[in-house]
Amino acid sequence: TDDVNLTASMILSKQGDGLLKMAKRTYDYSGATEVFSGSLAFSGTLSNSEVWMNRHTNLYTAGTFNKPVTMEYGSTLYITEENVKADGTTPEPEYSSVTFNELNLNEGSRVVINIDVETNQHDNISIGTLNIRTQDWQNGPKYLSPVFEIISPSRLELGTYLIGDITSISGDLADIVVEGNNFRLYQNREIIEENGHLYLKLTE
Repeated sequence: TDDVNLTASMILSKQGDGLLKMAKRTYDYSGATEVFSGSLAFSGTLSNSEVWMNRHTNLYTAGTFNKPVTMEYGSTLYITEENVKADGTTPEPEYSSVTFNELNLNEGSRVVINIDVETNQHDNISIGTLNIRTQDWQNGPKYLSPVFEIISPSRLELGTYLIGDITSISGDLADIVVEGNNFRLYQNREIIEENGHLYLKLTE
């Protein structure tokens, strides 16, 4: 409930395949937030807790994270505030915003970004420091680097599309794999940084 705080050095550990939906408030506990399986929905502020998302888990959030958030292979970040069902699905995009002081995207982790060019709406991801980890394995899982998945109700034409802002990057944005549902065939897709802003760039 909204009037219950989590404090001190406690550790929040989520197990099981269900959805844990935390109240929208500020939590100041200093132990880790660990999601071993299932989904976490949170849109308040985590001021002192590092977050770890295990393989194939989901983070639904429009919150603020003052400590590092680490996404492992197959974990997915959805930028959404309230529109999360008990089964962890989001039927309609909300075009929300999320803020990370530090975001660690490991190989195979996924960030879902909604863009609607008709209404000029988009999800926004604000990152202080982005750490990108890649692998060079030959016989491992499919993805060697993080993935940005772009969801749009209409065709995205050539150009740049604002998706957020960023202060510093460790790693190479060019390593990020860009996937989506409404690109033209043979379109080149990349995530770029210009003047502190993050963009999806589409070229021939």
